[in-house]
Amino acid sequence: MEKRNLSGHFMFLVTLLACVCSLSCIKSNHGSSSEDIIVNEKPSFSGKPSPVLENPENNNVDQTSGAPIGSDKTSPDQEISDTDEIWFCHGYVDGLFDKSQWDSVCDQIDGIKVYVGWIENASDDSVKQFVAMLKENDIKLAVEIGGTLEFMPLDETNGEESAALTIEILRKILKAGGTIDYLDMDGPIRRIMHPFDELYAGLTLEESVNELVDFMTEMRKLFLTTEFYILTNFPNWGYKGGPAYHAIGPDNMLYGDYFTVINKVINETTKAGIPLAGITVDNPYDYAVGEHESIGLDPKSIDWIGRIKDLEAIAKNNGLKFSVIFNSEKGGFQFDALFYEDTLKFIEVYEKSGGDPDIYMIQSWYKHPSDVVPEEQVYSMTNLVKEVINNK
Repeated sequence: MEKRNLSGHFMFLVTLLACVCSLSCIKSNHGSSSEDIIVNEKPSFSGKPSPVLENPENNNVDQTSGAPIGSDKTSPDQEISDTDEIWFCHGYVDGLFDKSQWDSVCDQIDGIKVYVGWIENASDDSVKQFVAMLKENDIKLAVEIGGTLEFMPLDETNGEESAALTIEILRKILKAGGTIDYLDMDGPIRRIMHPFDELYAGLTLEESVNELVDFMTEMRKLFLTTEFYILTNFPNWGYKGGPAYHAIGPDNMLYGDYFTVINKVINETTKAGIPLAGITVDNPYDYAVGEHESIGLDPKSIDWIGRIKDLEAIAKNNGLKFSVIFNSEKGGFQFDALFYEDTLKFIEVYEKSGGDPDIYMIQSWYKHPSDVVPEEQVYSMTNLVKEVINNK
């Protein structure tokens, strides 16, 4: 691919979008941000998967959904099943140390995800308290990381260098006696294909995937049982030739076609013997239902929920778990009640469409919800999670 800078006109559009209608709220100094700039920015292996969808033209697979032909892809009255897990993630972790503030949720939640930036900045004592709380209540732990990092050398050493930095931070969990159930790698391909959102400045897709494999290989040396998930900020990518949410960039797909990317990542990590365990989708409610303004198209003209379901089918066809981040950008920026209401609407809409994620991740990197606890405080984070659990 020819390497060149973005045109002034395109940079103006990107800057305008980032300032006016982006989903940006940086959360980590080590790259755990959700595929930065246009849509949504966040702080920042066990088992062998079923046969991989090696060829998009596979005649045994529905080419719209990625599911095996003849499978039941939808269930109109879908509800959260007993086997689905409910997790949450919020930048403020210390409030969870007092169980009395969220007793009901604490006893029922399956897992908590934290940002790598929290671990880096937290005191050793805070990390120990957090790990002790997880153990005492049998709660799983995930950490959202950047994976291959754009500020590391953009060459064949990126995977190893990124892993070394990440391991240095995550050792704090191990030293506190904790274990990490899975690492949610947030936008690792985008970070080094399009570092700092320069569309032509990074590595090729093949090179980026190779560095991701190197990163996972290095991480596996220390984290022997920890699983790897790949997290995508879905609206920033085109899909199966269709446009990204804002229909800007090359072929109106901004970072590229995620259908091509995810199949390449699944195939290459499996060949390397360190397969993905899951896919996480970051696609806030406003974008999932086409309510957010788009620069280049009528957002109501595309079935964004259908795209998420399509990716879910691909995940499950490849033996991977599927995690959906349920939240609201508008609510996250404006006020607690709207975040609460839109998040519940998102779950309802996705279930009614036939979506059936393995993990319901209630997550915010925004200003709202402004409080994590107490769970009895209307519209707090744990109050929202309690409602999701009650609806199960």
